[in-house]
Amino acid sequence: MARTATKGSEGDSQSRGKGGDHERRGGGHHRDGGRAGLFNTGSGLSGTGIGTVTSLTVSGCSVLGMSISVTITGKMPVNAVSFNSAKKTVSMTLTKIHGSLSANGCKATIDGTGATAHNGKVKATYTDGTGKLKVLAAGGNLHLYNVNCSGVINSGDSVNFSTTYTLAPKQTITSP
Repeated sequence: MARTATKGSEGDSQSRGKGGDHERRGGGHHRDGGRAGLFNTGSGLSGTGIGTVTSLTVSGCSVLGMSISVTITGKMPVNAVSFNSAKKTVSMTLTKIHGSLSANGCKATIDGTGATAHNGKVKATYTDGTGKLKVLAAGGNLHLYNVNCSGVINSGDSVNFSTTYTLAPKQTITSP
């Protein structure tokens, strides 16, 4: 997929999350989040690595009655997979996710196939007109590892989240 990015696509993008769910044995509710990263600018670009998220935080969430926070840092590529010209939406993935979770004294590592694999992945949708990047609950491979939580959550448990971030400045992503 070729990509054209315009309107301030390069530079530090900050956003705040709004709404969303965290699901792990009954789910929960997310109230606050943030992310920082960079997006490439230009035309005819590959969808692979169109941007990079450098930090992702989720806090103010409740799962199984526990208040949790999640911190993910490092270079996480954002990849455009397909473009829907009628809806002006882009299907995306956020890859190489590795981070930590803490909840009421519990701690765990979040990743994909192993505690040190750095291959966690989530799917997302970006809408050109609104500048909203929605992380989808389905389609990811995130799991918990190195869990210290008295059996409430366990190593190997799958975990997902859904939230929406508003990118500032808005990105325009199109396909030829």
